[in-house]
Amino acid sequence: MKRIEVTILESLIDKCFPIRDKVSVAVLLINVISGLQYASKIPTGCPNTLKLCIAIEKMSRLFIPVADSIHSVHFPFPIYQNEEGFEVTYLGRPIESIHSSFIQTVLSNDVLLTLPLDDMIDFIWQTQDEYKEFTEEEKIFVFRLLWFLLTYEPGYLRYDYDPLKANSDLHPIHHMDVFFSGKATCKLGLMQRASIDDLIDILDLRTDCHYLEKSRIEKNKLKIAP
Repeated sequence: MKRIEVTILESLIDKCFPIRDKVSVAVLLINVISGLQYASKIPTGCPNTLKLCIAIEKMSRLFIPVADSIHSVHFPFPIYQNEEGFEVTYLGRPIESIHSSFIQTVLSNDVLLTLPLDDMIDFIWQTQDEYKEFTEEEKIFVFRLLWFLLTYEPGYLRYDYDPLKANSDLHPIHHMDVFFSGKATCKLGLMQRASIDDLIDILDLRTDCHYLEKSRIEKNKLKIAP
């Protein structure tokens, strides 16, 4: 397995949470890509940083530990190490800082996904006009990259250690929240704290499967039922 562990500035992602929609995921990914581009310039021991992990095998996932949570999404881009940090590509082309800046600008529009499709596309083209250095080829590239970020399958999950809201098997102290939107999310209880290594093992298609079982309470009911 290819495993990349890299330190980035917390300020790049501290406003990305909670993850609630596709825009949140897109903002998280493009900000992480920005951090990866200059990772080697962060001095050892620099405060207000965090270490993230990208695990690549048959799966390709990003893991971000934040306080007592670990957030994970599908990382859909090839990544290569260079002298400055890491190079992330899309359609065989490097995602440069100016491309990330454009996408961050577009995604900062709070009502982007509520716009009719024609108005959304017009807004994107108008924003491109502000980037005079873009060639026509780059305009097409960043539009395709943005559209991809808003439509790809993120496979979001989050591990939580949550003693404050813990409520027996209804809200286990250790649990995973799967999916991000309120109508789709579900909670899976865990018996103990999970690390990034544990989550990689659960998600890795090349390791043995983990199994879901009924809760302890339900199993006790089953034992005493006539």
